[in-house]
Amino acid sequence: MASALELNGIVGKIQCSDKTHKYAMQTGRFDFERRGRTHIKGKGDVETYFLLRSLKKSVWEIINRDRDVEKNTIDGYEELENKMFFAEKQETVIRPAAVQNSKTCSIT
Repeated sequence: MASALELNGIVGKIQCSDKTHKYAMQTGRFDFERRGRTHIKGKGDVETYFLLRSLKKSVWEIINRDRDVEKNTIDGYEELENKMFFAEKQETVIRPAAVQNSKTCSIT
């Protein structure tokens, strides 16, 4: 289904099926625009939606700190994903427990 939606997509837009739209709406974290029905080979006409934006909070809102516009991304998630330091010194340091490795992750 995803590849079929991609074939019928519009450049620069994120499109999803009705089923995905319903699941995403349950989280309350996304805003969509109804595209309408799109014909998908083997599936028929399928209701589709365009993702407009994510309504998630920025890291800066979550940790209640101002963002340094010269150093930080708008939402702060790139810093988390890339293990970059925030522009200001952190007051709280989260350290790993004694176990450094598990079946699901490895902390280095």
